[in-house]
This record gives sequence, C-alpha cells and structure tokens, in this order.
Amino acid sequence: MAFLPDPELLIRSYGYPMLVAGTMVEGEIALVVGGLMAAQGYLDLSLVLLCGFMGAIAGDQFFFHLGRRVGMTYVLKRRSLRDRIGRVEFYCRKYKAVILAGSRFMYGCRALLPFFFGVSSVRAGKFFLFNAVGASLWAATVGLTGYFVGHLAKRVLSEAARPTAAVVVPALCAAACVSAFLRLRGKKK
Repeated sequence: MAFLPDPELLIRSYGYPMLVAGTMVEGEIALVVGGLMAAQGYLDLSLVLLCGFMGAIAGDQFFFHLGRRVGMTYVLKRRSLRDRIGRVEFYCRKYKAVILAGSRFMYGCRALLPFFFGVSSVRAGKFFLFNAVGASLWAATVGLTGYFVGHLAKRVLSEAARPTAAVVVPALCAAACVSAFLRLRGKKK
C-alpha cells in the first residue's frame, strides 16, 4: 500500500507539534504517548518534556485570559456556575499557591481552574509563575512515566513482539476515540 504514509515518518515529522497541541487539550494521553515514543526512539525525551511544558502553559494561559476577558459575564449568566463561584473564590484565596501550582494534577478541574482564576482577582503574573511551576512538575512526571513505561515494555517484550509505529499509532488513535466518546457520553448525562 504505497499510498499510505510511513507512520514512523509521520511521528518524526509531526510528533512535536502534535504533542504541543495534544497537551493543550488532553494532556496526559498526549504526554504519555510522547514519552512512549521517546522510549522507542522516535522522539527525543527532552523535546517531549519541553513540548508538554509549552502546551500545558499555553492551554492554561488561554483559559486564564478567556476567564479574565469574558468570565464574569459568562458565570453570571449561568446559575450553576454563579452559585459555585463563591466557594471557588474561598478555596482559591485560602489555598492559592497550592491550587495554582497543583491545578495540572487535578483531573476534571484542570480546564476550569485557570478559567476561574481568570475570573478571580489573581494577578496574571502570579498565575503565570505558579502555572509554570505546576506545568514543569506535571510535564516531568507524566512524560517520564510514559518514557519509563515504554522502556519497561521494551524489556518485557521480545524483539519480535516489540510494538512499532505501525501498531502503536492506530492503537493510540483508537484509544483516543474511545476516550473522547466516553467523555462526550458522560457530559450528556
């Protein structure tokens, strides 16, 4: 099948930009896959970690500034959010540094917290600083987890059964589709 592009070439050519985009949207999956690809030799680990960091920062900064720009108007129009903003403000004031730096690790709240910090009185410079600390810890933790799992898989599997890009890429695409389907289905309930 000569008309299909070489999966290894696709990973080497577009892996880093896709990693940045993926960590802006759905970080863990993209960064673990990046770590796995680095362990297999398709990507450079230091660039994987850098791309994960950059994507995390960019995504959170986008939601922070979106919250700063239109957040309060958006929140006040929605009763469910309006009722919760006081509680969010309370916890943000009480545990500001921990929540700012640790929001990357709060699955399910990660996209909402930067938005609410944008709505709140947190200064943009302070948010950026703590966001950078949290994003660097997150990128290192998640990226290295993928990398070490990839190395473990290489050791456990024989050379003949070693997953290649031709197997890994379609499997990851299928996993991403299932994950997106489950999330969409969960939001409708």
